[in-house]
Amino acid sequence: MVEFSGVFEPLREPAFFAKASVNAELGTVCWPNNADLDSDVLFAKVAGVQVPEYASEKRRA
Repeated sequence: MVEFSGVFEPLREPAFFAKASVNAELGTVCWPNNADLDSDVLFAKVAGVQVPEYASEKRRA
């Protein structure tokens, strides 16, 4: 689950949340304030599979 803090804080506002788009280069959902979702984590959540280990390491970096 996304925590609505830091760069994700503006996403609490429905009007700003609605500005989501898909960045074709990154292959993920993003917003005008440069908040984006890790595509590997997003896929894992949608597909109901475990998040790849390298994605977990990438998030810690």
